[in-house]
Amino acid sequence: MAKIVVADYDPAWAQAFAAERERLRPAVGDAPVEHIGSTAVRGLPAKPIIDMVAGVEDPAACIPPLLEHGYERAEWGDFGERLFLRRRSSDGSVTHHLSLTTVGSSYWDDHLAFRDALRANSELCERYATLKRDQAAEHEDIDAYTRAKTALVRDALLSVGHRPRSGWAAEDA
Repeated sequence: MAKIVVADYDPAWAQAFAAERERLRPAVGDAPVEHIGSTAVRGLPAKPIIDMVAGVEDPAACIPPLLEHGYERAEWGDFGERLFLRRRSSDGSVTHHLSLTTVGSSYWDDHLAFRDALRANSELCERYATLKRDQAAEHEDIDAYTRAKTALVRDALLSVGHRPRSGWAAEDA
């Protein structure tokens, strides 16, 4: 297993997202594409992978054009209401994650609510940054790293009046 890298915030992440959103327009049309995850929060350290979610009417229909745009289906991550793809650089490293779901799905709502909670609360952002760095140092398994963050994510969502509905943050909510 590879070491989990959590890098200091890079302002270039916002530009990388904007460029990729435009590059994806032929594949997703006018569907909203949002920057999610830690790279979407100014000042927050993150795995240096741009996380995005596209709110499309028919996620499966977007797969063929996204494959033509350099995306691949991930061997993990598809569940229920979302399809998951990733894009790699020429050296094979993952540069982008793209989740396809419908606007208003639990995945859509939970991820945008958590991003917005982090953007609005610097203390939460600091707690999350510390947790991410600690868990990255402790785990090489990305699933264990992600599970270790679930309680904070759930509590953050509940604190802003958002009841998590997706499996990502809904445990024991």
